[in-house]
Amino acid sequence: MSLVTFLCVAQICSCCVSGGEAGLPSNPQRSIFRKEAFREEGQTLQMPHRLLGGTRRLLQTDISCPPADVAPLKNFDLLNFISAPWFAQAMQPTFYQPLSTLYCVRTLYTPSDPTDLTKPILIKDYSNLYQANGQQLGTGGISFLNTDWAARIPDMSKPADWATGPYFPYPYLNITGHVKVAVPDPIPLDPARDVPLDTLGSTWIVAAGPSAPGQPDYKGYQWAIVSGGAPTTPSNGACRTGSANPLLARVQTRNIGLWLYSRIPADATNLQLMLQEAQQLGFDISVLQPVQQAGCVYAGAPQ
Repeated sequence: MSLVTFLCVAQICSCCVSGGEAGLPSNPQRSIFRKEAFREEGQTLQMPHRLLGGTRRLLQTDISCPPADVAPLKNFDLLNFISAPWFAQAMQPTFYQPLSTLYCVRTLYTPSDPTDLTKPILIKDYSNLYQANGQQLGTGGISFLNTDWAARIPDMSKPADWATGPYFPYPYLNITGHVKVAVPDPIPLDPARDVPLDTLGSTWIVAAGPSAPGQPDYKGYQWAIVSGGAPTTPSNGACRTGSANPLLARVQTRNIGLWLYSRIPADATNLQLMLQEAQQLGFDISVLQPVQQAGCVYAGAPQ
């Protein structure tokens, strides 16, 4: 091997190790989709010790997605589920909830009409940008669509199968989604008038349960796994939500996402339980990123 060839090979290997591209300076700023961002801060997800079939799936080349076991929960207690806020322990970053917003993520479900759950259920997300107790964000995050989302339940006999999308109950909005006219609140409008049902995305509650062994025996749901519809895309020997095209998945707002929720802000015990459950169902849990809840005060969070 000549000296020139050796130097060329060394340069290529250096780029591979650093993750950069030849001739391009590295960007020291945190990318909203860069997975390493959390690891730089010492936050990692402790994956389950028992793979629960994951090894077998990794060896398969004919993965069938969505997995047969993934479906909206049956015998689901909707009233209990929406009775109190949820705190994300880990989640799949999306266009409207990117990596830079995975701080103090809290979700509150509020019926627009508590006497009629066929009416819209408002999805009021809260998070902070770049750091705990940083800039406060809503469901729209840093995207142009800074507005609440809402869920509709097309079939009340399947209360864990939701149709979700942006909620526009007001007659006039500017391009950022902020209200431009004074209107009464709340407004129990049917979102079908604003957003046709067939344009909404799917949201499934695929698993939920009480406290894990060793924790106080609270009544009702204490953890929940929520999926952006069916995980139809093969990924790492399992299945994930979102388009098979990674570029489209980065800007996708419907039928994408995976959320591991707890009733308490920091819940390491139930997080491990949910990771095992999600993996057993057939989800690719490598798409999940940890959510920082330590030190959060949730200033301005919806009540």
